[in-house]
Amino acid sequence: MIFMLKDLKVIVRLLSEIKEMLSGKNEMSELEKEYQEYKYFADSRGIKMLSEQGLVDEYNTFMSQCEEVLFSDNKIDTFAARIELPKPSSALEAFKNRFNKFF
Repeated sequence: MIFMLKDLKVIVRLLSEIKEMLSGKNEMSELEKEYQEYKYFADSRGIKMLSEQGLVDEYNTFMSQCEEVLFSDNKIDTFAARIELPKPSSALEAFKNRFNKFF
């Protein structure tokens, strides 16, 4: 049986995902860590800096999405549904990386 390179890449990616699931990689703890990193901007100084960059709406949306996942009362079976975890925009992440050292 001859596999095409594209098929092989898909198989390798799927095997990597299975390995992460079996080894106990916890995406929720990564999301919690990221949430905590962005939470520092929730004070008046951080909001002012975000507004100067035009990122307040993106920040609020991202934080709300994180809170919906992290603080949900309903626990979702990860095998029953694949949850799309929120990701910050590239502009919001660049802002955090630039200003997080001040908080």
